[in-house]
Amino acid sequence: MTATIFPARYGEIEVRFGITSPAHAVYVRRRLAVALVLAALVALLGLGAHTVLAHTVLADRGGVPASTTAIRPASSALAAAQPAPAGVIPVAAPVLVPAAITYVVQPGDTLWSLAEQFRGGAGMSHYVDMLVSANGGSVVQPGQVLVMP
Repeated sequence: MTATIFPARYGEIEVRFGITSPAHAVYVRRRLAVALVLAALVALLGLGAHTVLAHTVLADRGGVPASTTAIRPASSALAAAQPAPAGVIPVAAPVLVPAAITYVVQPGDTLWSLAEQFRGGAGMSHYVDMLVSANGGSVVQPGQVLVMP
């Protein structure tokens, strides 16, 4: 608390007790601090929104690779759109199963080196785990045929 002396009427002196207004530099520092806190809050919210969207909406295609179309083939779409004539039992269109990619192990190949070649957008350790699961173990021998997930 400070005391401020003001001249008054008739030669008297008035003393006021109270808080004096802060200097301009204090206002500038306060505004800068508030601006930095708001910028950090906006950055955190943006990062959080990006993370949520990347892990749920944008990247999740139900286990289907991004290069695979999510639309039914034209033949099955047309068959589903046209009603079956009377007395005809509708038959479902054949389901196309992609052919498994196989690889013949060469001397010097490891699961890690094969994962680097074939993993696409999957994580390295996740793809190695899928290789181990698909081929029944982590040991590979030259000439062995591996199923590439």
